[in-house]
Amino acid sequence: VSRKIDQVYSFRKKQLNEWCKPINSYVVVIDMWTEKYS
Repeated sequence: VSRKIDQVYSFRKKQLNEWCKPINSYVVVIDMWTEKYS
């Protein structure tokens, strides 16, 4: 059972990472953009 949970967990973690990458770069860009104009 725990092995199955581990698989699901690592899968979700990977998924979350894939989701977070574009969001992170977006936030960085917005941050730089607002600093430039503030």
